[in-house]
Amino acid sequence: MLNVPPTTATPSPGARIIGATFAERTDAGEAVQALEEFGISPIKIQVVVQLNAHAKPDLYTAILADRGFAREEARHFDQLIHEGRTLVAVYDVVDPAPVIDILDHYHADLNPATAPNLRAADADKAAEPRE
Repeated sequence: MLNVPPTTATPSPGARIIGATFAERTDAGEAVQALEEFGISPIKIQVVVQLNAHAKPDLYTAILADRGFAREEARHFDQLIHEGRTLVAVYDVVDPAPVIDILDHYHADLNPATAPNLRAADADKAAEPRE
């Protein structure tokens, strides 16, 4: 199953892509439902699972890089998808904290290189004085 957001979607300024993998597809499905209930449009959520155990190496890397993931991050998720994990990607995220909280609640493994950075950046933004 590859749920691809439309190519006409224009990201908001400062928007990010947040990706997380799940060991259990049911957890991924519940996370997607919770994200939608939170108000995220289904068009901004992509679910990627390995359909063919013989998929060529780097297949998901190319797909995810085409969707906006950095090449290194796409490779990381490619490996996890090949290992049988389910990827949930949320596009056009301006406020990452609630999205990360929802994903965490459903036992997601966020990319360790980005999750702490997103939370830290969000905290730094909140601590900035407003004019």
